[in-house]
Amino acid sequence: MTDSKYSTIAQSAMIDPKAVVNHPVNFAKHVEIHPFTNIGKFTFVNQFSVVYGRTTMGKYCTIARNCEIGVANHPIDWLATQGNFRPYFPKHPDLGSSEHFPTIAHPPTKIGNDVWLGCGVVVKSGVTIGDGAIVAAGAVVVGDIEPYAIYGGIPAKFIRNRFEQDIIESLIRLKWWDLDTAFVAKLPRNDISASIAMIEEYKKKPVEPSTPEPAIPAPVAGSDAIAKT
Repeated sequence: MTDSKYSTIAQSAMIDPKAVVNHPVNFAKHVEIHPFTNIGKFTFVNQFSVVYGRTTMGKYCTIARNCEIGVANHPIDWLATQGNFRPYFPKHPDLGSSEHFPTIAHPPTKIGNDVWLGCGVVVKSGVTIGDGAIVAAGAVVVGDIEPYAIYGGIPAKFIRNRFEQDIIESLIRLKWWDLDTAFVAKLPRNDISASIAMIEEYKKKPVEPSTPEPAIPAPVAGSDAIAKT
């Protein structure tokens, strides 16, 4: 059940052709998914949120309204904070032909799996947010965030961890977001200890070997035999 037919995408959502969207996803009204992004399965992006280029987002993420993820870096030690003029004013006879100095506006931004960004969160490009992290509404993230940590404020600062360290280590090891959806749907998600116990038992089960496809005989040398595929 990972087909695009299970996705919910508003007509006003803008998905660049150069973006990679791993279905199913849920994109609300006026969401923008920019080029060279990669969005994981079962991720929800709410209204008016923007995911800028070179952002990778994991599975089962929840992005609230009006978030901006991977916002551009501007040079603060140059003469002009715009940096280069040509991208802004390509039609101008002077600025449009001015020298273009090397800079990286959007270094890679990585959002892990099961991440929740509250309403109006801004994430600076080049940041990594670990699996299971939560960022409070209105926060501005300018540095990396550890897995299963809760951050908030401007700039965003550590508030507390979601769980005790032993539970965090188990969740990072088990990677529940990669499990079969038929199993995930049955987990008691409101009981973290019971969920971990069930996943541990599930992972102990041996993986059934796949049935190899029958070999196709090669044509006999000097004959007109053709292997059928």
